[in-house]
Amino acid sequence: MLPQPTSVYAASKLAAEHVSLAYRREHKLDVIALRLSWTYGRGRRTPTMLGAILEAALAGAEARFAAHPDDLTHYLHVDDAVAGLFAAARTVALDEVVFNITAGTGVPMSHIMETVAQLRPGARLSLEGVRADGAGPTAIDNALAARILDF
Repeated sequence: MLPQPTSVYAASKLAAEHVSLAYRREHKLDVIALRLSWTYGRGRRTPTMLGAILEAALAGAEARFAAHPDDLTHYLHVDDAVAGLFAAARTVALDEVVFNITAGTGVPMSHIMETVAQLRPGARLSLEGVRADGAGPTAIDNALAARILDF
């Protein structure tokens, strides 16, 4: 199934990927497109839902987050993201050129919230996402990167 971006940010990432792959075809260059999942760790400057959840829990603030409990998260530590970049850089002349780089199949948001509640008893956090049609973020398949890039 083709990716179906739901935000301008996601659409811009997909567009950049297509431009890179078109450049590969047109100029016969080695190009690999990596789809990194939600990266966290030292040096992260942009806001994330995980960061907002942790900040609210630490502050003791009541907070609601726009996610369904069954939505899957795909957090990737920055060190693992760098390992994925190096794995791709060591690879040349591939038939497959688009790879997901993630820590695994994902964790439900409910698990994230339960873990935070265990670490910070009394945290007043909730999820308010609705899945009217059963849709939502799904598992990201990392098998191709594991098999071909040895990631």
